[in-house]
Amino acid sequence: MKDGAVLVRKAHTADIPRIVVLWKALEAHHVKHHGYGRGIFEYKPDRLAIYLKFLKKQLRRRNAAVFVAEHGGKVVGHVMVQVNRLPPIYVHDR
Repeated sequence: MKDGAVLVRKAHTADIPRIVVLWKALEAHHVKHHGYGRGIFEYKPDRLAIYLKFLKKQLRRRNAAVFVAEHGGKVVGHVMVQVNRLPPIYVHDR
């Protein structure tokens, strides 16, 4: 891989600690800039445990995937995708 290049690959359970660090940074951003953490967007005290359970489930699901972006051997980003069947309101229902 060339210097400065970003590698995108499927995530593994070993990536969970770094994904959690990124998730916490995103949470802090939402609190600071978008008013999350209070009102209707108040966080549950056990949100980390809930997120960990969700993340581990997503890593195992057939209709979902978690990818990480690596730069210099360090996970610097992640994305989760999931395929769902939509309600039959569209011409194409998948």
